[in-house]
Amino acid sequence: MQGRPANGTIDAAVAVEGGHGAETAAVTAAKALDTELAASQDALRERTRLLATITDNAAEAIFLMDADGRVTFMNPAAERMFGWPREELLGRILHDEVHHHRPDGRPYPITECPLGHVFATGGTLEAHEDLFFRRDGSPIPVACSNAAIVTNGQTTGAVLVVHDITARKTAEARLTALVELGDRLRELQSPAEIAYTAAEIMGRTLGSDRAGYGMLDTVKQTIRIERDWSTDRLPSLTGTFRLEDYGTGFTNLLQRGEVVAVDDLRSDPRTAATAQGLDAIGVRACLHAPALEAGRVSAILYVHSATPRRWTEEEMAFVRGVAERAWAAAERARAERRHDLLLAELNHRVKNILSTVQGLAAQTLKGTGGDPARFAQHFGARLRTLARAHDMLTAHGWEPAPIAATMHNALAPWLQGGRAGQIEIADADHAVPVSPRQAQALVLAFHELATNATKYGALSTPKGQVSIRCQAGPDGSVAVDWTEAGGPPVVRPPDRRGFGTRLLERGLGQDLGPGSTVSLRFEPGGLQAEIRFVPMPVPG
Repeated sequence: MQGRPANGTIDAAVAVEGGHGAETAAVTAAKALDTELAASQDALRERTRLLATITDNAAEAIFLMDADGRVTFMNPAAERMFGWPREELLGRILHDEVHHHRPDGRPYPITECPLGHVFATGGTLEAHEDLFFRRDGSPIPVACSNAAIVTNGQTTGAVLVVHDITARKTAEARLTALVELGDRLRELQSPAEIAYTAAEIMGRTLGSDRAGYGMLDTVKQTIRIERDWSTDRLPSLTGTFRLEDYGTGFTNLLQRGEVVAVDDLRSDPRTAATAQGLDAIGVRACLHAPALEAGRVSAILYVHSATPRRWTEEEMAFVRGVAERAWAAAERARAERRHDLLLAELNHRVKNILSTVQGLAAQTLKGTGGDPARFAQHFGARLRTLARAHDMLTAHGWEPAPIAATMHNALAPWLQGGRAGQIEIADADHAVPVSPRQAQALVLAFHELATNATKYGALSTPKGQVSIRCQAGPDGSVAVDWTEAGGPPVVRPPDRRGFGTRLLERGLGQDLGPGSTVSLRFEPGGLQAEIRFVPMPVPG
């Protein structure tokens, strides 16, 4: 029997001397071999078909290379992942096309590449993470394995399996960015620095061209951008801009507190009508995350792209997370600042109160000649007046209070004690606000004027009248006139200046601030007091 020829059939030369039995056995054996061969070929075709199904449908890129690293096979996933048609990459050295330089731009010879060492060692490299490059030059983070094909002790090729780990790396980068944001925010105290830091981390992590924050004015419908972060693709954007330039549909979503994403400002119906204005600042795609304060949008974190970009749900969630952390940190910083200011203000107020009480005690003691009963009476009345002033200021949150409130507060014992008909508070500029310091001084001053009027002036008789008028001048100053009539006639000014007179003539002007004047005229018909001052602004 001879060997099998190229056509795959079996020729058998059977010796006739053996008779028909031997011939029959030989034919049977040949048929059995043909059957076995056909089964082997079917199995091979099935394995080939199965292998093709696996490689065609695998999510990973699969490359087969010869001993020189040239591509001899690549599956469809490899074409999609790297942007190379199979017919163009076959025969090329794979390393030179997808792994030609390092992430920092330096050349990457195959002799220095761990994947290339497989060809020299005949070994296997598993779970290796690296950065490959697509045909268009864009990077792609990968995890890959490279196994040598060894025949008769010689490396004849290798099988490279590549998994795209972009999604995992992106998620890791965002998580790292949030950790970095938390670390940096803990060191910052300024809300403006907090917002800028959030914008910078957000823009860098998303690979955008510009990011920043703006303060929203819902009355003027403007946004004021004080500082931003940008790449060389877009210039810095600062200044004040009208919200309507972004389109009404867009701004309506923002004002509802929603994260707004626009993939292409020219084609999006919410912004298409205003695309020309947006082109002027280089924006084609954007993400905006608003900050809510008392249910209203007060600020916005934004991300700009110079080209159209499809924003993903994951990117929107990341921006939302950054914004929430930034606004919470900014509110914490503002709360800490308010706390510090409150402590400083409380310390200042306590010192002022103690100083005022000390002065009241000393002057009252002097004015009562050391008589304990008289001291207790007068000092107690002045302390109660001071307490009422503080109650009033607390009710106003230690913000400027209307001057009318100070008048009614100081004169409450008389207005509520049956003397209301003798005191006229003329309806003039009573809404003029005065600072807490000025309000306290005026309450004490009105109390002393009313006390003196009760002892010696218009309120010492049932028919006496006190008229108080307040007038705001065009220069911002305020004039308060206290006029008494119907009381005992004033023969001459008093020879001795009591506590009330000293407080009015010396202390009141100082407490009311620079440019303030106080004059007392003892006219025959009654005392006339003129108080002139400029309302003080309240710091911070």
